Amino acid sequence: MAELEQLMETKELKTTLWAYELNKEHSVTYLKYNKKVDTLTLLVVPKDTPTIVHYIDEHVALLYQPDSRQIVGVRVEAFQRSFLPKYDNLQRIWRLSDSCELENFGDLIIASQKYEHKEPEVARELTQITQNLVEKKGFRLPVPA
Repeated sequence: MAELEQLMETKELKTTLWAYELNKEHSVTYLKYNKKVDTLTLLVVPKDTPTIVHYIDEHVALLYQPDSRQIVGVRVEAFQRSFLPKYDNLQRIWRLSDSCELENFGDLIIASQKYEHKEPEVARELTQITQNLVEKKGFRLPVPA
């Protein structure tokens, strides 16, 4: 993939809001996987918040607010196809079961309650991976405790 031209350097982005939100009990406001385009988006602000995409590699982009330059999310493209296979721990968290069979709506409710703790785990692991990627650019992105 050709090198992307960035509107600004990664170090010009601000992490105050990101750090504050990630340390709250329910920090992830929006975690959505779009199977059709194979994209995972994590936001700590409402999904209708205007953001600009700042790629840090061929898969991962930081999402930031245009006016404040505050980082408010992460987007991963080609998530299941090529990003996920590179990260065993994230892959383990992402996979609910090798043979998850739901027979009725009750099973779906039970399964959703059983796996509701996965969202923070996915967010924590994705944030750690993103931090490792941006460190190569001399930038420090806070990760949740």
